[in-house]
Amino acid sequence: MPRQPSHLVYFSFMTLTTVGFGDIRPVTPAFEAGALASVATAATFSGFMHFIRIFGGQIGVAAMTHFITVCEKFHSNLLGLNVGV
Repeated sequence: MPRQPSHLVYFSFMTLTTVGFGDIRPVTPAFEAGALASVATAATFSGFMHFIRIFGGQIGVAAMTHFITVCEKFHSNLLGLNVGV
C-alpha cells in the first residue's frame, strides 16, 4: 500500500478514535478522505465525537446513580420491614 498523506491521516484518526484499525476500509480513496478532507473538518468531527463520548459517560453515571439510589431505598425498606424491636 503506498503511503499517501490521506492514508496516514485516515489510519491516525481511526487509531485515535479507537474505531478500528482498518478492518473495514472505504472502497475508494474519495470516501476515505470524506470527513477528513480538511483540518477544520477533522477537528470539528473529532470535537463532536469527543462531546458525544463525554456526554454519554455523564448520562451513564447519572443513570447508575439513580438506579443505585432506588435499589438502596428498596432494600432498606425490606430490611426495615423484617427487623423486630
